[in-house]
Amino acid sequence: MRKYIFCVIFLFSIFAYSFINIYSNKDKLKAEIKECISLIEKEEVGSAINSFDEYAKSSLYKKMSFIEMYGFFQKLLYKNEINNFEYVKDKDGFLHFTEFYKGIENDYDKYARQVRRLAENAKNPNCKTIFVNPLGLYIENITRINDGYNPAKYDKEQDEFLFNLYENNVKVLDTRKTILEKNKNKEELFYKTDHHWTTQAEFYAFCDIVDYLNENFDANLDSDYYFRDINNYNLKLYKNSFIGSLARKAGIIYSGKDDYLFIEPKEQGKFSYFAHIKDNVEISRSGSFKDAFIVEKFLKDPDTYTEAKHMAYIGEISPYEVLKNEGNSSGPKVLFIRDSYLSASMCFLANLCSEIHSIWPLSENLNFDIEEFVEENDFDYIIVEAYPGNFNEEFFSFYKEAK
Repeated sequence: MRKYIFCVIFLFSIFAYSFINIYSNKDKLKAEIKECISLIEKEEVGSAINSFDEYAKSSLYKKMSFIEMYGFFQKLLYKNEINNFEYVKDKDGFLHFTEFYKGIENDYDKYARQVRRLAENAKNPNCKTIFVNPLGLYIENITRINDGYNPAKYDKEQDEFLFNLYENNVKVLDTRKTILEKNKNKEELFYKTDHHWTTQAEFYAFCDIVDYLNENFDANLDSDYYFRDINNYNLKLYKNSFIGSLARKAGIIYSGKDDYLFIEPKEQGKFSYFAHIKDNVEISRSGSFKDAFIVEKFLKDPDTYTEAKHMAYIGEISPYEVLKNEGNSSGPKVLFIRDSYLSASMCFLANLCSEIHSIWPLSENLNFDIEEFVEENDFDYIIVEAYPGNFNEEFFSFYKEAK
């Protein structure tokens, strides 16, 4: 009889919770069903199933309350892993992706040749192309991990890719060395709850890019060292103000909150910003550095569980973006082909350029051909950046064949 009673209570709870989910999301559910029907009519059944599955996972009623409860018990049990080892926590409280099996494609020579072809086919014969290699969250001899845990380590993959780039005569800026030369304090370079660089690390990367262009190509940027001097920026620290993407499956109780350092130049200048999001959706802003590049809502009150403060610089990465310096028409014109790193670095670099164009190859909403864009636009520098997890066919979608 106890089993029957438990079964009835359990089924009632499931159906009651399902009803609450449907009722609390009824408007969004209707819109999602319409979207799925339109995909099915286009014979994109797989996309419709995936879309509805993602919607259902993200729209659970009080989802984060369950996650917080789970994180509380993990912390109570002194666990250093989350969600069946999806993430692990090191001895200093940083969350890491785990890696028990190397699933990264080993086509580094192929991708290096594609970057070389990118450089060779630029419209401007004097255009210089460099690959910026990002410092990763796991840092050898600095990250302290518990025995038996396997955080994602990408140094070997990066070394192999950089070797192939050198073999193809592609210039490389390896920030694993340059950033650590400036600061070995990991708490000032990375967030504990996110895999992105802090704004301070982004500022270092900006300085490294300028130094590299000056030393290797006589770019003569920031000759008076004004924009590479942190004393010429306003700094504001937001204590315990957000959690990053790695903490959204662990909760605040387990992971804690991160501090955020906001950096903006004292000399605000005059800029404009444009972003293509998807069909018929575009964004444009203009004015001072803050007006054009900073999205205030991320500084003031981001949604704790879906947004992070580091998105304050130009917002979420878009398929195509343009940053223009209205007061420096004689500056270089730069193209970035990148992932979600370097958003703040691009904003700092905009002080020294006339235009910066940015392409995100991983976006499904990129509405033009990268090869045609490179061959039709006159750039002085092309900067390619990819985190090792993005060493794949989707990112290196350009110049797969020699022309």
